[in-house]
This record gives sequence, structure tokens and C-alpha cells, in this order.
Amino acid sequence: MSRAVAIWIGVFVTFLWSSSYILNKLAFDEGISPFMLAGLRYAIAVIVIFLLSFFLQRSKKRRDQHYTATKGPDTKLKMPHFILLGITGYLMAQGLQYAGQYFISPTQTSMMLSIGNNLFIILLDILWLREVKSRGIFIGVFGLIVGITLYYYPWNFETGALIGIGLVLLSSIGYSIHLMANRYFISHSMAQAKHLVLRPMLIGAFFMVFIGFLQAGIPTISLKLLTLLLWLGIINGAFAFYLWTSIQKTLRAYESSVLNNLVLVQVAALDVIVLNQRLSILQIFALILLLASVCYISLEPNLKKLRTKNETLSSS
Repeated sequence: MSRAVAIWIGVFVTFLWSSSYILNKLAFDEGISPFMLAGLRYAIAVIVIFLLSFFLQRSKKRRDQHYTATKGPDTKLKMPHFILLGITGYLMAQGLQYAGQYFISPTQTSMMLSIGNNLFIILLDILWLREVKSRGIFIGVFGLIVGITLYYYPWNFETGALIGIGLVLLSSIGYSIHLMANRYFISHSMAQAKHLVLRPMLIGAFFMVFIGFLQAGIPTISLKLLTLLLWLGIINGAFAFYLWTSIQKTLRAYESSVLNNLVLVQVAALDVIVLNQRLSILQIFALILLLASVCYISLEPNLKKLRTKNETLSSS
């Protein structure tokens, strides 16, 4: 696969993920609770991913004549590890995100996620993995703070908006812990990336459905809601995940980061087009500043390496 094709596939995947914010709002209008929606969506996704993985592995085994059935276990993770990943990566990162989106617009949700995810990842990195080597990354953090301040000017928050923002920021904490735990398990050879998806997703989906049931009971599944659930689970979930995974061998790390950041712009555009959300000039400027700051945080390590390389070449 060429890099150009991989990039266009990545753009398509980010569009699918962006549309999820809009589809979630449409699903809420059908009377389903946020946790139940998230739980059912990921339950459908994990079933489809499992079936797809099963058939792909079966086909691979048939082609691989050197495959041996006596291969030992290739993961050191125990059930508590999978529960940790399921709770942080899905119950918190997804369930709380959906709960927050119930109170605020898709644009506000994606914006707070971009800010919260970056800030908490940097904070946890400093306290735990200590991979952040450059102080230049805090320029991007300053841009995030200025952007969010401008977007919400004149800062007249309603109670529902504060609840939504708080829940989304809490979801970012779960996402950050989940990401750092994944990095830790992989870097310490405790597991491969393929071990960190299905079981945690299934555990998270179970907890979200359970909480959704306690909150509002069994939802009434209309034809519209069923269509939304299947689309979110199969297309925006399993299919998008499969496409994104398939292009990671072709894309560079910074290219994947930049593509991920497209979600912020795409959600804002869909929010305006589909849900008739109105943005002021100041809010548009704030979103551009936020996007630039997030991209800078993603690209800064590569920029530092490039500067160091150029300095080395110029001095030689």
C-alpha cells in the first residue's frame, strides 16, 4: 500500500469517527442512555472484531505450513490487567465521554477531549513513563489553554454544560491511564498490541451495559436506534478499527497523529451542517488555535529530532 493511499484511508477513518459524535446525538433522541449506547456499540464491535480476527487467523494458519499448535502463551497479562484496561479505556474513556456528550455539543465534546487527552497524557508521562524530553511541548499546552479560554468567552456556563465538560475531562483521565498502561505492557514485553483490544473492550462493554441498565433499564429499540447501533458498532467501530490498524504499517507516527487531530475540525463542520450549531468568529479562531496547538504537541518530538539533525549536519 502506498503512503498516499494510506493517508486517504486514514482521512476516511477519521471522518467515520467524527460522524459518531453526530450519530450519538441522534441515538440520544431515541431515548437510550449514554452508558447503554456506548456499551451496546462496543459489544457489537467486539463481536465483529472477534469474528473477523478468527477468520483472518484461520486463513493465515492454512497458508502457513510452519504453524505449530504447541505454541506457548505469548502474553503475561492476567485478568486484573484486562479489567484495568477495560475500566479505564472503555468504561471511563468511552462511557464518561458519551455521558458528557449528552449535555454538550459534539464540537465541545471533541474539543474538550483533544485538550484533556493531551494534557493528562503529558502529566502522566511526566509522573510515570517520563518519555517527554523536550520543554518545547509546553508551548502547545499554552496554546490549548488560550484556545479553550477564547472559545468559551465570556464564560457564562450553564449547569448542564459544566457537568458535560467535567465528565468529558474525567473520560480523558481514563483514556490517558489506558494509553500509558498499554505502552507500559508493550515496552516491558508483557503483551503485544493484539492482546490489548478484545478482552478489555468486552469487559468495558459489560460494565457500561450494566450501568446503563441500572440507570434506565432495558431501552426500547426502535428501527432507527437499531440502525444507529449497528452502524456505530460495525462501520464506525469494527470496520474503522480494522482500516486504521491496516494502515499503521505504512504511516509514520506523526502522520497518524495529525490524521487523528482532523477529528476536531471534522466534528465542528458536521455539527454546523447536520445539527445547525452556530459558531462565532472568535470560536472559529479558537478552534484553529486548538488544532494548531494539538498538532504542535504531536509533531514537536519529530521537530526536535529534525532540528538536532540539521545542527549536526551544519556543524560537520
